[in-house]
Amino acid sequence: MRIVALGDSVTFGFGVLREQAYPAALESILNEGGGHVEVFNVSLFGWSTQQERTAYHRIARKYNPHVVILGVCPNDIIEIRNNTLRPPRLLMGLYRHSHLLRGLMKLHTTEIRRVKELFEQSDSPRVQAAWSLFLKEVEGLAEDVK
Repeated sequence: MRIVALGDSVTFGFGVLREQAYPAALESILNEGGGHVEVFNVSLFGWSTQQERTAYHRIARKYNPHVVILGVCPNDIIEIRNNTLRPPRLLMGLYRHSHLLRGLMKLHTTEIRRVKELFEQSDSPRVQAAWSLFLKEVEGLAEDVK
């Protein structure tokens, strides 16, 4: 049996050894009884569901997985919206080359604020748009896997 785990830094195993990431741990557990299960970890830092769906098409699909697991964190819902909206080119250039600007933008704090917004302002148009994009990608991935 072949399983593909799609995800972001959590699936990748940020902060732990590769064999401690949950896909590797899952493979170990499933093979304890003498089974033969392969779990492919197809993940990367910062990926949203949109990139994970692309990774399924470009990488994972050719391995003909029997099961596909999608790892989702609350920030993925907001990230997919951010990934589809392009900031002005000047701002992107400054951000890419200016440590000062990155520090001023406090992206970690902004990300936490946006995740809180999912729960505290769930009816806001911005949150609803993010959910809509996220669910569209999840449903599309589910259809692609079928």
